Amino acid sequence: MSNLSAEHQLMLTTWQQHAHAEFVLKDADAALATMTENPHVILIPSGTGGNSWASVHAFYANQFLPNIPPDFEFSYVSQIFCVGRIVYEVVVRFTHTLSMDWMIPGVRPPSFVNLRAFDSKFQITCCSRSGSPVV
Repeated sequence: MSNLSAEHQLMLTTWQQHAHAEFVLKDADAALATMTENPHVILIPSGTGGNSWASVHAFYANQFLPNIPPDFEFSYVSQIFCVGRIVYEVVVRFTHTLSMDWMIPGVRPPSFVNLRAFDSKFQITCCSRSGSPVV
């Protein structure tokens, strides 16, 4: 992606650091280090997230990161760069082995041996404010 503007390259690098902090490290502090001082996170299907550093940190540390299934993965379908933002379309896949109220509130994992796989498309939007990346 050598034809990216400096702003988009910074946003892309920041998103990669953020995703690593979330899905590899599962570290709320590292994830929030990639965000602004007053982040906003909203998961549209469930309405979960937060709208301040404290509420986003609490969401990441208590609801989101501890409840990501071990086989959770996403693959990129498309990546669109526009003024002040990057929009990703991703396919999310995981086996429903634990409660995930951050994504599917109130839906408990099945209690039988043949657990159900989940496969769906999602959109992720990363924005910037005054040249600073916001993930």
